Amino acid sequence: METNQTLSLILGAIALGAAIWATSAILELLAKLVGKFAIATISLVLVAIYLKVYVGVDIWQSLVDFGQIVIATIGQLVDAVSSLFSQAGSVVNELTE
Repeated sequence: METNQTLSLILGAIALGAAIWATSAILELLAKLVGKFAIATISLVLVAIYLKVYVGVDIWQSLVDFGQIVIATIGQLVDAVSSLFSQAGSVVNELTE
């Protein structure tokens, strides 16, 4: 039984190495064909797939959540600046009267 587990582990490691080598070869070929920008994009997609499948992190949802936080923060900043200018306008009106 232990021999089967060891053999499975060795075969799994070989399969993983072959998958990494094949992915690397494909990425090199794509880099030659379409350029480095496309390679970076493909690499990011592969990382996102890895994170989703093996780690359980949904990168797309994380990016959406981050975008919503940024938009909310910008909205609060706009409100604060608007309020500041409104108060400054009130002070100027009081001083000129």
